[in-house]
Amino acid sequence: MRLSIARRFGQFACRASKSSFARGVVLAALGAAIGCQPATPPAPPAATRGGASGKADKDSATTQVAPKPAASQESAHKDAKGAGPKVDVATWAQLQEFIALQKGKVVVLDLWSNFCPPCIAELPQLVKIQSDLGKDVVCVSLNCNFSGDGSPNDEREAVLEVLTKIGANFQTFISAEKDTDLYERIKIASIPVIQVYDREGKLAKQFDNEKNEYGADGFTYEKHIRPFVESIAK
Repeated sequence: MRLSIARRFGQFACRASKSSFARGVVLAALGAAIGCQPATPPAPPAATRGGASGKADKDSATTQVAPKPAASQESAHKDAKGAGPKVDVATWAQLQEFIALQKGKVVVLDLWSNFCPPCIAELPQLVKIQSDLGKDVVCVSLNCNFSGDGSPNDEREAVLEVLTKIGANFQTFISAEKDTDLYERIKIASIPVIQVYDREGKLAKQFDNEKNEYGADGFTYEKHIRPFVESIAK
């Protein structure tokens, strides 16, 4: 996986967002120790706390799958039983097509990155949601590693490593759009971000910490996301 110098040494503090260039330079050293989602220079948005990932139970077999994204024709990675992490490259528009196909179920979408420790810390909770609520809930994640350097497929190995470690077997997409372009498209400054879609495929709530709504510790699946998901999955 090819990473630019900026992504190796320019990690920003996790709760910094929309900062000036000068502030970004000061935070760079701190971010290297804390770890968060990188973005393309000069001053990417940083990550706040609250990411996750999920594990599908037997009910997830009914999950509808969108046509293979044009961005990637490679087969999804699977273990010997066909239940391993499923990873493809997709644009935001293709991801929305996938979500639309899940109509009738609640969809939990987790935006995360290998460079965002708070995201990865919460991923196992998404696995648990899929395992516990798979009859009514579809979990999917979008990895935001790609910064425009090389190809999104270069991120596949690192993404699979994380997903395999936590036992995730739900659909994961690697963003075909570079991180900063994606953030601008969906109007966020940083990740983690969790989106919950209702049974009609409409965005019911977005969890982020853009306005410090969840304080310094950010949102979590246990305290904030799962209770909301359960409330609309009834």
